[in-house]
Amino acid sequence: MAEAETLEKSADQNPDQTSAVDKGVPPEGVSPPRADRSTGAAKASESDTDGGKPSNVIWPADWRKRVAGEDEKLLKKAERYTDPAAVFKALTEAERRISQGFKPAELTDKSTDEEVKAYREQNGIPESWDKYATDIGNGVVFGDEDKPIIDHFLEHSHKANMPQKYVTAALSWYHDLQQEQQAQVDEADIEHQTNTTVELKETWGGEYRQNLNAIKGVLNSIDTELFDVLFSSRDQNGVLLGSNAQVLKAFAQLVRQANPAAILAPGAVEDSKKSIDQEIADIQKAMAVPSYGRLPQAERDKKFQRLLDLNAAKERIGGSADPRSLDVSA
Repeated sequence: MAEAETLEKSADQNPDQTSAVDKGVPPEGVSPPRADRSTGAAKASESDTDGGKPSNVIWPADWRKRVAGEDEKLLKKAERYTDPAAVFKALTEAERRISQGFKPAELTDKSTDEEVKAYREQNGIPESWDKYATDIGNGVVFGDEDKPIIDHFLEHSHKANMPQKYVTAALSWYHDLQQEQQAQVDEADIEHQTNTTVELKETWGGEYRQNLNAIKGVLNSIDTELFDVLFSSRDQNGVLLGSNAQVLKAFAQLVRQANPAAILAPGAVEDSKKSIDQEIADIQKAMAVPSYGRLPQAERDKKFQRLLDLNAAKERIGGSADPRSLDVSA
């Protein structure tokens, strides 16, 4: 009651001043109603929300001009949208696509030729597989031996609509893989050749080079390129036949049996007979020296075996063995 009397008293004392309520100012904490939309400003509906749904809003007719200002380009963009709500939806969709990563439209079995053409132009895909560029830089040029594989790859890449940049990356990988594999093969070839040389020198001793020359001479007498063609081939394990000790030993044995003179003294048969006779004479002369008996047993056995081989070869090419060469009493 005291407050009411105070207010009335105050109003009587100040007749020109009306209360805030009388002036249409709402009490503190209460929002004023919006003006009529027809005047260009927003107006509140009977309820700002209807069952949780936003009320319909009428925007000023010149809202695009207000947003764009003097920017003509921005104004043209704004003209694409019916109202600010459409702008907001477009912005939200753009943010969603950016956050998820932009995914361009994909072709389907139902895509038209025009859609396929447009898609390929948009993604750097040539109109046909043979229009792909195969230059991967660094002066790399693929050889004729690579062409069938690369052409096959390009055909399938085009069917799968692979962009040029991915084709180039794949071709670069293919080249690097070839280089790596070739380096591994070269390294293995050197290792096999080294091991075979050591093994054959231990087995053949001083006849190592002579045996290899004999094999080459006999094979090339059939065809001048046969030796290189045969021994540059590879076995089931990828080892060059020229680095396969087992193969070389077998060929040496075959050559010895087919033409002993080729192993012992390569050349014409008559020249081979003379060479064999001369070597037999040299060995016999060495064995006749008193100091020969003081040589290591292994060395004397080797010379004796050499005499046996020489006599066997001489018999096979039409000569007769020298019985004196079998006398080891010296």
